[in-house]
Formats: sequence, C-alpha cells, structure tokens
Amino acid sequence: MKLSVIISCALCAMGLLSAPMPASAQTYTLDVQFKNIPDSVRFTLGSNDDKYKQKVYTSDNRLRFDIDITEDYPVEFYLIGKNPDQPKTDRFFINFYAGKGINHRVTSYLDGFSTDSVTFAGAPWDAAHNQWTKFHNTNTKCKNHYSKLRDELFMSRPKTEDGYIEMDSISQAKAKSLMAEIMRLQDEFYDGCKNFIMSHPDSPDALDLLGWRYPAFTQSELEEIASKVPVALKKSPENLRLEKLVSITRIVPGAKLSDYDIEGENADGSPIRLSQFTTPYILLDFNSLGCGACRAAAKQELPGFLEKYGDRVTFVSYSVDEDRKSMLKAHELDKATWPTIWNGSGRSSDTSMKYGVTGYPTFFLFGPDRTLIDQWSGWGPGSIEAQFTSLTKASDNNSQE
Repeated sequence: MKLSVIISCALCAMGLLSAPMPASAQTYTLDVQFKNIPDSVRFTLGSNDDKYKQKVYTSDNRLRFDIDITEDYPVEFYLIGKNPDQPKTDRFFINFYAGKGINHRVTSYLDGFSTDSVTFAGAPWDAAHNQWTKFHNTNTKCKNHYSKLRDELFMSRPKTEDGYIEMDSISQAKAKSLMAEIMRLQDEFYDGCKNFIMSHPDSPDALDLLGWRYPAFTQSELEEIASKVPVALKKSPENLRLEKLVSITRIVPGAKLSDYDIEGENADGSPIRLSQFTTPYILLDFNSLGCGACRAAAKQELPGFLEKYGDRVTFVSYSVDEDRKSMLKAHELDKATWPTIWNGSGRSSDTSMKYGVTGYPTFFLFGPDRTLIDQWSGWGPGSIEAQFTSLTKASDNNSQE
C-alpha cells in the first residue's frame, strides 16, 4: 500500500474518533473556518483550568469541536495549533469564552495561522469580544511599529568605549518623538481598557480585564460595574473576583499599617509579620520569581541602599508566588539579606487586592507613625533611593523640629 493511502486512512480514523456526538443541552460546539491552512494540522481546544480538552485535525480549512460544559457561566478557553512548516516559530493561539449550549463560529479572514483576523459569532458576548480584540491588536501593532523604529535608531548609532550610545541633536529629537508616540499609544490603551470595561459589564472579557486593571477604578466605579453584571455572569470567577474587590477597601496614603498587616513565614520558615519591625521606616516590596525588574533591583541597588539607609528603614519583600519553592528560588537569586514574607496566597489574594497590586515590583513606604506615606511601581537604576529620600524628606524635617 502506498504511503499516501496509509496517511489518508489514518486521518479518516482520526476523523471518526473526533466526530461530534449528538448535541445535548449542555454541548458547546465550536466550528472554525480558516483560510488556506493545510489539512491534518492538530488543534487543541481546552479550558484554562484544563478541565476540558479536545484535539481535532484540520480538514478542508475547517475544525469542529463538541464539548459538554457543565458550568452555568462562560468558561475561558483557548484554541492552539502549530504550523507544521514552522512549528517552533509560528502557531495559532487565541483565548475566548465558551458557554453551555452555545454554537460558536470562528472565522479567519487572513491566510494560515493569523490570529488578528479572527471574528466570533454565536455567543451574546461576541460583539464585545470582537471589538476588544480589534482594538487590542491595532494598538499593539502600532506600539510595536514605533518601538521597532526606536530600536533601529539606537542600533544605528555608534557607541563610546563605555558602551553609551552617541546621539546627535537630530537623532535625539527623533528618539524623543518616537518615545512620545509610544507613550501616547500606551495611554490610549489604558483609556481603551477602562472605557471597554465600563461599557461592557455584560462581557466576560471585560470582567476578566478588570482583574488586571482594577487599580485604575474608584470604589464607586467598581460598584457601578458590579450592579450591571447580568445574571448569566453572576457565578463566574470573574464576577466573584469583582464582588470581592467591591467588598475590600484598598490602601491609600495615610492608611494604618495595622489595618493592612501581612503575616506569613520567612525564607527560613520562621513566622513573620510586616508590623513587627521597629526601624523608623518600613519599605514593602511585592515580588515574584518571574519579575525581571525585581531581580535587577536586588542585584544592582538594594545592597548599597540598605548599607546606606539600613539603620532607618527595613526592606521587606512579600512574595506573591503560590509555590514556596519559587519564593526560595527568588530569595536565592537575589542573595537576599532582607526578610521575605510568604504565605502561599498568590497573586489574586486578598492581600494583593487590598494593596491594589497587579504588577511587580510595587513598593509601599510606611512612616514612623506606621501609616502609608506613598507607593510606586516599577524599578530603574537608583529609583528606590530617589523615591525613599524624596518621600522621607518632609517626615525627617518634621521630626527635627
């Protein structure tokens, strides 16, 4: 028998194995229409929690999945497939929400493994999903375009012996203009996030996005969104998180540390709490193993900072990693001489919500009266010392009077 016949028979068998079962009230159906994609490419449809998973092979530019979903709310799924010609660099990957009894239709208008042409139909939240996806893709493409131009500009300029880039006045002006455009697009993205969330409380995409952007919303805005969530989304994890956010009072300058204390265990396993330290100032840092800026700060600035100011401030790292091994790995990589609080509650814990932290590192400075002076996010060379000296100046002057 020829090889081509064997392959054809094998694909027929796989097709039978993945053939849709008779539809039921619970069955979620996904029909996918590609454009110019080869046959026999394996795609996997699965839920983000891995409760559901099914594999199907393309045939005539199409895919068909049938999965019985038991939840009474939209469940986040992914669809993924690798280009057989370029499996390491080219893949198809999209996230979306599936629901019990919904017949979803996904259509791609560009060739092959392009994900920026995909549109959805069949679910009540699809119009919002398509709107958000289009905005996100367009904004990202524009930012990437200007970032590439900026990188090319820097790469084209000569460097000094110390490694600094030499820039003439024309190049400096061009670099400044490109950076301004990147920042404009970043502001546009954040504004777009907020507008989308406020205008689509009936969209699981909006509620999921809110889990990352909630620090940009006031308490009254969160309450307004929560009041408009439809019954179909009430039991969803995204809405339950929103309800928790509404019930929590986030920390603001002037808040008492006693109301936002953090307990756990140190890297050596001993019990620890944030309020136990007696130096005039306490500097709290939300940290994770995957945070590159956290590692850079620990390597480049913190040792010198603590040597200079250690009698005035205790630096405390709070690990948001759920796995204790991850916390210990970060502690080891940092060569930390400072205390670390770990309690395994993770990034979505009540503590993270109370502190309004969704990115790392994020710093909180408490003063001698154990109230919050201020907070800031991100790190750059010298930024910890600059923030610390600036924020403690008024407090130090008052204590000397």
